[in-house]
Amino acid sequence: KDDPECRKVLARFYLESGKFRRAHDVALEAVRIAPMDDEAILLLARAEKEMGGATAAEKTLQRLLERPAPPAEAYFLKGQILLDRHAAAEAPAFF
Repeated sequence: KDDPECRKVLARFYLESGKFRRAHDVALEAVRIAPMDDEAILLLARAEKEMGGATAAEKTLQRLLERPAPPAEAYFLKGQILLDRHAAAEAPAFF
């Protein structure tokens, strides 16, 4: 029941299926179980972005970007969010 790996697999499946609310809920569970898990945090941010919550996604990503060695995907997703927000001048710094 408290397996973050299983929840990450489900979150990826729901994201790929376009079921963003379900992806969000499952990814949030994974983050609650494993709050330092980079992949779980990224999945949550992706789900938030897909649901139209750019602000929530940026806040979630900030947890990763403040780490000493953030995953590259966090920068990429931040750049995508900036482009979606029409902040193209800021986006190149994240690609």
